Amino acid sequence: MPVLLFLPVWLIMYVGTLEEPTRSEGVLYEGGEVYAENCASCHGAAGGGGVGPAFNNGAVIETFSNFEDQVAWIVHG
Repeated sequence: MPVLLFLPVWLIMYVGTLEEPTRSEGVLYEGGEVYAENCASCHGAAGGGGVGPAFNNGAVIETFSNFEDQVAWIVHG
């Protein structure tokens, strides 16, 4: 019975968190900005490749099976 009494309160709290996230802030937005400014010219706007290698269709995982190796490659060139 206490659970049934708390359920409407929980529902109101849950619905209050369902707002549309802003697209002009946050880590993903900032990463997209960095990619567009520094990486897209070689790797393509969608990561399909070009002068640089492709990022999509699992190409990165084939090259760098360990993400730490990929980070080291990006940091050190």
